[in-house]
Amino acid sequence: MLAREFRTASSTVLRRYHDRRFRALFGVSVDICVALWLHIQSHIVGNAIRPKHLLWALHFMKENPTEISGSSKWGVDPGTWSQHVQRVLRLLHRWLPALPWSLRNTGAINGVLTGIVDVTRVKIEKPALHPWEYYSKYDNFHALKFEVVVSAMKPHLIIWVSGPWKGAVSDITIARELLIPSLGEGERLMGDKGYAGEPAKIITPISGRDLTRDDRAFNRRHNSVRQVVERALQRVKRWKCLSETWRRDLGECEVAFHVICGITNFQFVRGEPLTVD
Repeated sequence: MLAREFRTASSTVLRRYHDRRFRALFGVSVDICVALWLHIQSHIVGNAIRPKHLLWALHFMKENPTEISGSSKWGVDPGTWSQHVQRVLRLLHRWLPALPWSLRNTGAINGVLTGIVDVTRVKIEKPALHPWEYYSKYDNFHALKFEVVVSAMKPHLIIWVSGPWKGAVSDITIARELLIPSLGEGERLMGDKGYAGEPAKIITPISGRDLTRDDRAFNRRHNSVRQVVERALQRVKRWKCLSETWRRDLGECEVAFHVICGITNFQFVRGEPLTVD
């Protein structure tokens, strides 16, 4: 019944229903839509939020339309569209299952390596105040940074998110603020060369010109394992609101990022294939 309601509601922007096209526009399958709705339904007061509004929010995250474009596609005024998108995102942020940080040790490699860490950047418009604090020299644009840890063992869930951080802050500084103090004794993560300086907590590639054969072999293994977090972030960045310029309030970017990570885990656990673009 709910699946049919979602298919019907999607007809506003989807002329002819097809599973692949539905996932391309909303980032998830109809089955995941139903599961997400059931997670938030009991926390909705009255009829303020309906299944179609969940589609509005998913469509916003997947396609990143402007307020005018997004609202016109659904045939409503911009204020109504924006308000409902914001409400649904907040509901999902609050009621989706928490990231399983406390369970990370159950999937540790050799009982020590619990996850792989990396930072991803979301491009933003140049801020009016202190724009240099947001400028990422690495990317040559203003950005918000989010630190992500993915579990070392399958199904490689996202187990930690920290952010947003201003784009000029270095990756290792971000890790030292919250992540490293949260690690247990003897626990280690794996990261790229941006995390050099904390060898007791984060394993990084061996750098230098005169690398031995063993050093090069170690770096190849390191790079192979680290692909796990890069693939997870590629999944997250399939949502255009994170891969294109973020145009809404910066505080809402944090909510959207956490929601997308939660949905990604939702998909992993349920065997959902990669989002089709």
